[in-house]
Amino acid sequence: MILVLTNIDSSIAAIDKKSSIPLEYQTLCRFSEVPYKGEEGNVNNKYTLRGATIIFRHGERSSIEQKPSKDCGCFKDEDRKLFEALQLEINSEKFVEFVKIDPQFTGYPRTPHRTQCAAGMLTAEGGLMINRMSSFLRSKYLPARLFSGNEFYHILRDHGAYFVSHGRKELVESFRAVQSLPGLKNSMDPLRLVDKALGNYICRRKALPCANGHCLTYDLLSQIFSGHDVSLTPLARCLRFPYIDPPYYATRMVFEIYDNSNGSFFIRVLYDGVDVTSHLSFCKNKLIDSLCPATLFQNYFDTFLQNFLGISSVSEVCKD
Repeated sequence: MILVLTNIDSSIAAIDKKSSIPLEYQTLCRFSEVPYKGEEGNVNNKYTLRGATIIFRHGERSSIEQKPSKDCGCFKDEDRKLFEALQLEINSEKFVEFVKIDPQFTGYPRTPHRTQCAAGMLTAEGGLMINRMSSFLRSKYLPARLFSGNEFYHILRDHGAYFVSHGRKELVESFRAVQSLPGLKNSMDPLRLVDKALGNYICRRKALPCANGHCLTYDLLSQIFSGHDVSLTPLARCLRFPYIDPPYYATRMVFEIYDNSNGSFFIRVLYDGVDVTSHLSFCKNKLIDSLCPATLFQNYFDTFLQNFLGISSVSEVCKD
């Protein structure tokens, strides 16, 4: 089941309502006009923030079958200048003094290309999304003095066929009709089609394609839309809090760790800036000042495999 996270303070209200692109797709693409907002770091002063674990989705990227082209520059002139400045900083010798990069990435560029598209690769716009998100989070956590100035950051490497064979007949026929459109060819399943539509048209702020009497429409996309994020969505499902599927580009999930004067530890969970701790089934009616006691959090994960999968270890899942 897909649960939709809603928030009356959501920045969706700041998106251009005159655009031909529906608001939900503008939000999915996380256009640069939308400022980052969130409740990170805002808790009762009886508690001290001791750490934060942040899991996030990548920013805008080209579709996984994108042909090389020079059409992936930032949409706005001011963002092009910002990205050039970001490239200079990341490629500087000073940058590597406080970032440790996994050896398997040796030889790869540290930033996306300024204008060129590459299959499945982050675009310049996507790079700025992550930069804006990280700058926002740093501003939220700086007062807690989590950053000593000497910290190191580690960069690590992190089914649609059923739809074609079992989907509603008229919907499958519509899907097949648009597979031959420019930029959508060889879309063997809905995930590929949505991926190409986002990477080649929607997030590039281009009109959806039409040819030979067939057109890709937002109505069709809304019927076949499905996410394939492999980090945020499974974790959100395990924790059973409201979430948006598929996650927007640069969506973040944050686990904040607090303690109090008695030495007790607490967890706070936020999804894209919204506090969802009260939705955690194992913490309902047991929250203390809107925080989840860490012991409840630990107990939930210790028993999760046994209670929900009937196994005692992860190795049992993979043995076959």
